[in-house]
Parts: sequence; C-alpha cells; structure tokens
Amino acid sequence: MQKENLSINLRKPLRLATGNYKNPGMYFLTICSFETRPVFGKISNNHLTMNPAGNLVMKWWEKLPSKFSRIILGDFVVMPNHFHGIIIIEPIVGEDPRVLPPAKIKWEDKWVLPYDISSGDREIVDTRVAPSVPRIMQWFKTMSTNEFLRMEKETGSKQFQKLWQRSYYDHIIRNNTDHQRISDYIRNNPARWVADRFNRP
Repeated sequence: MQKENLSINLRKPLRLATGNYKNPGMYFLTICSFETRPVFGKISNNHLTMNPAGNLVMKWWEKLPSKFSRIILGDFVVMPNHFHGIIIIEPIVGEDPRVLPPAKIKWEDKWVLPYDISSGDREIVDTRVAPSVPRIMQWFKTMSTNEFLRMEKETGSKQFQKLWQRSYYDHIIRNNTDHQRISDYIRNNPARWVADRFNRP
C-alpha cells in the first residue's frame, strides 16, 4: 500500500525565509520522536492507546495556552512516533481594526479578558509569554522531555535516552481550504496509520 504524504519533511531546520513565526495566524506543526521510535503508544482499531509517554505529550501540549498569551489550540493528535498539531496565534488588539480580543485568562476560576481584571486599585496583568512558533516548540519539547526523562529514571528504564528529534516541521496555513485539508488529515491520522509515511517496521 502506498504511504500517505502530506509533503512533510522529517526535519526542517530552516524556517520559511518570508515567514514571520510570531505573526498572528495558524500554524501546522509536526514533531517526530527520536529516531521515529514508537514511544507514545500503539494503534488498535484505528485508535491510539496512549502509554504514559503519550499522555505526558498531550498534557504539555494542552498547557500551551496557560504559558503563552494569545494562543488557541486547533486540532491535534498523538501518534505512536510523532505528533501533529495546529496552533493559532491571535492578533493583539489595536494592531488592526478587524482584530479580535485577546485570549481570555483564568482568574478566580473564571475565564475573563485581561483588561476586565482588577483587584482594588491594582490591575492584574496577563504575565504569559508572548508567542512565537520557535519559542512555543522549544518550551513544549523541553517540558515534555524533562518529564519523560524523570519517568524513565523512576522506572529504571534506559530504553530511550531522548524523546524528540532535533527539529520539527512547520507550515503556515494560508486559507480555509488549507486549514480544512490539514484538520481532516489530523483527525483521520489514526485510521490511516497503515498508510502513514511515519509507520515503519
């Protein structure tokens, strides 16, 4: 059976020369496990059964909006030896009259806009880090790797000394058609594992 191909290179160390990876927009990101080893679980009946490593990958990905301002997570999927995800970086209010409000932040168990928050005379400021794709990916890889290595040490396992490949693949999503195509690819990835180019013996 022919392997599926979404024009993904295993590693892409150089960013697009004309791209600004901290501009508002949608970004499709793919990162492979070290040596594309099946670290995160197994596909069965078109569904990934995640092991502890797969669970921690999902956990740290879902923490991104808590760490970085103006981040929304799109579709994402953990696969046996790689991860796909869409990140949306929202615009800053005031940059353009068509700009949407900034991402809400959690305060007193409620999700509110940063400029709606006040405590007495002191305004509470959103202290999350300004986003850029390289910064986001560096943080995600570092945090997930650190927990993975602690887990390996606690269990006495020396099977894997690294979690991720050195770099990652990125793609700037240009339009709705592109977004829909990639979202469909992510959602259907487990069901298409047999034909996936990352599925290796």
